[in-house]
Amino acid sequence: MEKVERIDRQLALKLLEDRNFDFKKLASEELSNDREVVLEAVNQDEDALQYASQELRNDKEFVLEAVRKNGWSLKFVSKELQNDKDVVLAAVRYRGKILEIVSQELKNDKDVIIEAVKVDGDSFQFVIKALQNDKELVLEACKHSGYVLRYVNEALKKDREVVFEAIKDKGEVLQYASKELQNDKELVLEAVKKNGSSLAFACKELQKDKEVVLEAIRQTGCALKYCNEEFRKNRDIVLEAVSVTGMALASTTKELKNDKEVVLTAVRQSGVALIEASKELQNDKEVVLAAVSNYGCSLQYASKELRNDKEVVLAAVKYDPYSIEYASDELKKDEEIKSYKF
Repeated sequence: MEKVERIDRQLALKLLEDRNFDFKKLASEELSNDREVVLEAVNQDEDALQYASQELRNDKEFVLEAVRKNGWSLKFVSKELQNDKDVVLAAVRYRGKILEIVSQELKNDKDVIIEAVKVDGDSFQFVIKALQNDKELVLEACKHSGYVLRYVNEALKKDREVVFEAIKDKGEVLQYASKELQNDKELVLEAVKKNGSSLAFACKELQKDKEVVLEAIRQTGCALKYCNEEFRKNRDIVLEAVSVTGMALASTTKELKNDKEVVLTAVRQSGVALIEASKELQNDKEVVLAAVSNYGCSLQYASKELRNDKEVVLAAVKYDPYSIEYASDELKKDEEIKSYKF
């Protein structure tokens, strides 16, 4: 391409809009000092700011706009502005993990830490150890992201107040709590109310506590797989689970996978659950109709006989024309069925 001076700002903006402008190679001195052009470049590429003029990289108003568009641009602003609290706050609000590149002074600033955690709890890993173990700060941070619990010391993972605050935000952080607190019924109930799959991190005793188990599967039927074996073969519990998440059928016994009421409940909630039904029920027309009416491509899990049943195949293609792929060769040629094909 010809010399950069021949690229005027309007052409540069158009090329940037089309993502066809290499700012590093093509930006002239004039364009490197053009606020609109540089901001558009920064919006597309965090590295673009390093090719902006020193004047712009030292202009607080401009830098604030730049880091709001792409917080990683903080790497290329002037040293003075890298240590400016307003600029750093704007950057971590864009992406919490930018805390990693923040100056040491502001990395220790509690306001900056909390703003970073609000965006991404995992940014707490970049906080110095002394502050990671500051209970007051940790409690405040946990209100915004329970994932903070992952990075605190063992003493705070044993602290019921801290763990409770974290669990109120994210149930699954029960996995980072101490063994003792994973055995605390009140805490575990709070966790499974937020995320039923948190049952996986409860102690064995609570995985066979009916109140805890019911609370978990009401939030997600998939919690059934973390239950005590007795619950996985308890018909009432399984019915509750598959009514919430059809694929919870995968976690029950062969006997219940052959129980028509259980399987009907599952496929009405999620047609794909037909894959977990017994061979006998995959050949049951009522069950298969319920499944394909909910998810056409579950036709692939029906028996060969029912994939050759016009009523079943019609129900499937009405839901999803692509499911014709799973019909018998004979029915793929049927004019009425073909009329639903894309």
